[in-house]
Amino acid sequence: MADEQAFRQRINTSTRLLEWAIGRSEFFKAANTASQIEKFNAAGHGNAFNLIRDSIHKDLCITLAMFFDRREDSLSFRLLLEESQQFEPHAAGRLKEAKALFDKWAQEPRQKEIRNLRNRVLAHTDITGEGHQAKYGDEMALLDAAIQIHGAINEAYGAYLDTAALRKAWAADAEKFWNFFGRVTPLDKTSLDKKVAK
Repeated sequence: MADEQAFRQRINTSTRLLEWAIGRSEFFKAANTASQIEKFNAAGHGNAFNLIRDSIHKDLCITLAMFFDRREDSLSFRLLLEESQQFEPHAAGRLKEAKALFDKWAQEPRQKEIRNLRNRVLAHTDITGEGHQAKYGDEMALLDAAIQIHGAINEAYGAYLDTAALRKAWAADAEKFWNFFGRVTPLDKTSLDKKVAK
């Protein structure tokens, strides 16, 4: 039987992870536009921009894959649902809704391919050649499902996460971040050489 204090801590941890996943999704969406890519390339920061943008996307996919993980030692929705039924029996109706949505996405090909992306590319180097079939956009659909599932679990726990407001705040931060660094121009090598010579 799970320890209730540990369960509460896992709920809080999963909430923080979801908050950061929402943040990463907004930063990635704000960066992954033709205008931003052109802006950074023109400023001479194309490689750095790609490195940061792709790292954000990889972290997002890894977090989402964890929520739907099958491992017993992973902080997955499966684990949280099992423990929620133990410690929040009064919220059986809300948990039933969350479990139905989780079961649906547990069979969803897009979810499976995001996990394949994590298992075969991001976290490990697969040598079987099986690869993955994940496509851009799959992670956003999976995030929407994660928000719904987590929201139902969270409400059963007696908490509420305003994901709409959170998305809006992260989107504003992302816009300011990318626009600021997109204006930074590379150092003039001639001027730099003169300063070094002095």
